[in-house]
Parts: sequence; structure tokens; C-alpha cells
Amino acid sequence: MTCKQEFDLPSVSSVDLQSLPDERSKTVHSLMQRNHQDHAVLSEPRLIFHNHVPHMLGSAYLLGYPSEKLIQMYHNDCSPLKNLNDIHIRTGITQDNWRQFLGKKKYTAAYTTFFDQELANAQNDWRSVVNEYLFSYPQPLINGFVGGLGHPLIHLAYGYEFSNPQIAAEALSLGCTDRDPIHVYLDTQYPDTSTYKTTSAKEILRRVHTDARFSNLFSIPGYINVSITFAHAEHALLEHWNAWDIVDPVEQFRDVVDVAGLLFIESRNEDDEYDFLLAHLLTVGHALRVLLPSFPGSYRLGVVRQFWLFVLYLYVAQLRPEVGDGEDVREVELRGRDWGWVYERCLEEEFGEDVHVIKVVRAFRMLEEWKNETDGWCLRAAVSFVEGFRGWTGFGAGVDGIVVEE
Repeated sequence: MTCKQEFDLPSVSSVDLQSLPDERSKTVHSLMQRNHQDHAVLSEPRLIFHNHVPHMLGSAYLLGYPSEKLIQMYHNDCSPLKNLNDIHIRTGITQDNWRQFLGKKKYTAAYTTFFDQELANAQNDWRSVVNEYLFSYPQPLINGFVGGLGHPLIHLAYGYEFSNPQIAAEALSLGCTDRDPIHVYLDTQYPDTSTYKTTSAKEILRRVHTDARFSNLFSIPGYINVSITFAHAEHALLEHWNAWDIVDPVEQFRDVVDVAGLLFIESRNEDDEYDFLLAHLLTVGHALRVLLPSFPGSYRLGVVRQFWLFVLYLYVAQLRPEVGDGEDVREVELRGRDWGWVYERCLEEEFGEDVHVIKVVRAFRMLEEWKNETDGWCLRAAVSFVEGFRGWTGFGAGVDGIVVEE
């Protein structure tokens, strides 16, 4: 790796809901507070699923949903969540022992309680406390933050976008309970096992697509394939991971998010369903665009390399689809349809209550602004998505077979 340039990104705008007087802002702030007080950040089965309420409320708010719609969506989204009163372990995490329970999901509420107090003690300086826990040695918590399909990063981004320390506390809790085992490749200098070098993420994915070492590992997609890949093709995966030669981190990070958008939009099947897991590549990329400007400069490159490994292992898990060039999207005719039309369609259609749909829409809008796009590719992708969306695919066996640490 021969990074020659500074990794500087401009900050994104944030919203301080608590300071805004309008009804929508007050409604969203109140609902976020209620969710924090009433529900755990992990839910059934086996505390594998996640509480998406901050993502849902934040995205719908920014897309312009009215208060009554936000309230309706909140109640619908809360029905499957785990009530905090049903969680037995609510306390017990301290500054001295917080690392002892990493990866143990039954401590989800206890971790949230602990980080709530830590951030509350910091008052207006809560972001520095977040950084203290994320980047403390010897094994920085940030190095496993793509665990749980990247939800710790997504959650933290909403905490930062809405200046909300309670959502940030939930994100830290997620980062502790969903810690990704790939942190071992980042905690210390890991050997460079690459057999080639390229600055192009797309080229690497195309090589992975044709790499026979990933053949016959599994026949259906799904998250369980991640552990199978590391068990049987770790060397091959790390070889491709290390092949990415980062010389311009800002541009190359953006390119990876761009490729994530391409992989997602090309995942549409004959039933007009899109790959659910690949959607998270795009939304985690969006989260990192929000977060990286607030992270210490010395850690940004490592976080992006973690994201790149996340992209690679999910790409393999979802059966290594062919990486196209986005030409089908370029052929989408806008016919006067703009982002306002996209947002309005989300509001009008039933799928607009699906948090993952509106997060994808937001991510495409972010990517367009980030690229200073002039050809309208991201808008065309979003139009195609909301016009044709009929559901999700790519689950495989679902959560069956996922091992949860007790």
C-alpha cells in the first residue's frame, strides 16, 4: 500500500432536532427518545436482528414525510422489537470490565446503559468520548464495526447526523455485541499476501468473480456463507483484499461506494427483487461518508480497508455476481422525474415504509452529490429502483446456522 495523499473529507451537515421548533422535528426527536427508553437495540430471533427505528425515522424525516406518517411508521416498526423490560441483564458494564463481554449479545441493554452514562457525563463533548471508546488500544473497537451487516456504523452515522448521543450510545453497544471477527486482520499489521496490485476495486471484484477457489463453497446466498468463506477460502479472500493498492484514499473510497451502488442496482432479479445483503454495502458506504470526517485522520484508512473487506466477503457470500458497467441504468429515461419525484413515490407507495428502501434512496442521493455527478446515473438508479421494486431477495437460509455467543 503506497498511500501518497491526505485522507481528508468535508463534513456533512447535521440536524439538531432538539433545537428545532417545527412539529415534524419535535415528533421525530420525541419518537427517537421513546424508542431509546423502551426498546433494546437488538431483537429476536436470538438477538440477531437490529432496531432500525433511528434509521427509519431519520431517513423518512429527511425525505419529507409528515408527522402523522412518521408516527404510524414508528408504531409499525416497534411491534417486533425487544422491550427493555424483557431483558434480564440491564447493568454490570463498567469502565474496568467493558471489554470482557465483547461479542456477547445478552449484554446489549447493559452496554447501552453503560454508554448512555459515559456520554451523558461528557455533556456537549460526547463525540470525543465516542472516539475514546472506538479508537482505544490495544484492540480498537472500531476495527470490528462492520459486524452485524454494518449496523454499528449505520447506527452511529444516524447519531452523528441528528446530533443524538443516545443513538450514538446504542451504536457503541451494537459495536460491542456485534463485533466482527475480522478485527484480527486490523488490530495488528497483517501480512500482505497479495499476488497482484491494482487501485481498482472493480477489477478486484471481477477477479474474485472468476476465482475458482470460491467455487463449490455454497450454492445459495446468505449471511451464513461469510463464516464458510473464512473457514475454507480465507487465504484467497485476504489475497484479493490486500491487492487493493490505495494511493488516493478519497477517490478510491468513493469508487468502492460507487461499485457498491452498481452491485446493488444490478442485483434485480426477474421478479423485480433486489439483494438485501448487497443493499448494506451501499448504506454502510453512506454511513462512512458521514462518519469519516469525525474520525481521527490516522484511523480513516484502516476503517476504509475494513469496509473493503466487508464488501469482498459479502460479494462472495452472495455468489459473486457479475460486475457490469451500469449501462442499463444509463438507458433509464427520466422524463422529467427528479429527486422530488423519487421522494414522493416513497411517500405514496407501501414500500416507502421499508426502512431499507428509503436508506438506499438516501445513499444514492448522497453518492450523486459526492461525485458532483452530471450524467444523472444515481438519479436514474434511484428512479429505476423505486419504480420497479417488488421486494427483497438474497436471504438464503436466513439466520439459521448463525452462531450466537452466549
